[in-house]
Amino acid sequence: MSQNETGELHIESGKRRGLSPVWFVPIIAAILGGFVAWQSLANQGPLVEIRFGEAKGIKADKTEIKHKDVVIGIVEDVSFADGLEGVIVTARLEPEMEPYLGETTDFWVVGADISGTDLSGLGTLLSGSYIEVDWSSEPTESRRRFEGLSKRPLTPPSAEGQHVILTTPTAGSVNVGSPIYYRGIAVGRVESRALSEDYRSIEYSTFVEAPYDALITRSTKFWNVSGVSLDAGTDGLSVNLASLEALVSGGVAFGQVAADISGEPVEEYTRFRLFSDRQDAIESQFESGDELAVRMALAFDSSVAGLEPGAPVEWQGIRIGTVVDLQLDLEAEPGANLVDVIIELQPSRIGLEFSDVAEGQQELQDWVDSGMRVRLATGNILTGKKLIRFVDGIGTDPVRIDFSELPYPRLPTAPSELDAIAENAEDLVANLADLPLEDLVVSAVSLLDNANAFVASPDMQQLPAELNTTLASFDRIAVNLDEASRSLPDLINNLNQIADAGESTLSGLSPDSQLYVDLSSAVRDLRDASRSLSALAVRLEEQPNALIVGRN
Repeated sequence: MSQNETGELHIESGKRRGLSPVWFVPIIAAILGGFVAWQSLANQGPLVEIRFGEAKGIKADKTEIKHKDVVIGIVEDVSFADGLEGVIVTARLEPEMEPYLGETTDFWVVGADISGTDLSGLGTLLSGSYIEVDWSSEPTESRRRFEGLSKRPLTPPSAEGQHVILTTPTAGSVNVGSPIYYRGIAVGRVESRALSEDYRSIEYSTFVEAPYDALITRSTKFWNVSGVSLDAGTDGLSVNLASLEALVSGGVAFGQVAADISGEPVEEYTRFRLFSDRQDAIESQFESGDELAVRMALAFDSSVAGLEPGAPVEWQGIRIGTVVDLQLDLEAEPGANLVDVIIELQPSRIGLEFSDVAEGQQELQDWVDSGMRVRLATGNILTGKKLIRFVDGIGTDPVRIDFSELPYPRLPTAPSELDAIAENAEDLVANLADLPLEDLVVSAVSLLDNANAFVASPDMQQLPAELNTTLASFDRIAVNLDEASRSLPDLINNLNQIADAGESTLSGLSPDSQLYVDLSSAVRDLRDASRSLSALAVRLEEQPNALIVGRN
């Protein structure tokens, strides 16, 4: 471009000039900035939204997200949900957390929690609350929006084990968080407690940790071990305490209560009955269920006080049934027993398996024909609890069981042991009443008078002095025997003198006294000894070596 003489501008044609190198610097900077921005966005972890009922101390750019006490994210924003119903927490997590965000992922706020059964999160009093996250190891569909839990779950999603549902008529002292024991070791927790759908029972959702969950089979029993258990039954008085934790917060125990511990494994959320205590769980073995059970009626002539439904029916110490009910028989004849005891027998408990009812009835009849009877027995003297006992060989008269009798056939009974003792006591009292007590008293008084007269008699008074004389004579016997060893004739003479002294003593004694009899026997023995020694002396005079060579 140039200007001519008239002042007009003139554009000259020629080559165009290229882009100035100066522009390359900002362009490259823009590209690098965009790449860095893209790289930064690409390296950012997933952004999640968590809905909570309340913020509970959560603050933007400050509250951390943790997993197993490791920081994996931070809260970026806290806002209200629609309609102000709760809050929405927006948090950024680490990129490596993305594969674990799914349907099993749970978020909850960790803060200080002080209650009667829990003491946790005290560290947050200084550092502030944080959000904990956990998930199951199983892969699930990816998610970015979650419903936060109101409190820390008792069983984290990552825990391995099995859930079990327990049902019971009343809640008792088992609470959320109560431990579950196996042989005294805590292996799980109660997660929740709620009414059943029909409002007739309480349902507990529990979790048993691996590997202990493999111990749960179809034959497993669960029972309450809360607090102190005091049982006064037919087996005596027992006091049970599981642990101090169970005393405070309640507890549940499980295990096998029967000899047969076999059973099929159970599936997740299998339902079990929660028994009031271990004894109740043991008693449940004797519920009829699907096995063949026989119900019979009993009638006792004595009181059945102390006998209750659930009491055992035993044979030779083995339980074969249970007392089901005690009923009033309003149609009984006057003077007859008005109480019918209904029992349920389970012969399979002693190895008797019946293919049908008729076979079982015939077996019962055979028992009765062999003399077996049913007796009311005392299970515990302290508590007065009674039980039913089958006893062999006490029946003498043949009895036929009418199995067509309604509502239940009757088994023959026998008096209880206490009744037998009472009958013997009544017979003893009756026999004592028949005795001539007045004559016996007169005879006893006369006997005492005669005894007093005998003791006061002169002969009895002289007896001590005569005994002293006799003892002195025995002393002389010892001396004379020593001398007799050297002189047989002198010994014979001394024996005769002793015999004479004994006869003199006998003259002062009563012939009816025991002393007279014993002393007279001794005198005769002395006379015999004297005669024997005299014969020995004669033999020695005739044959001096007779003691060596014997009699010729």
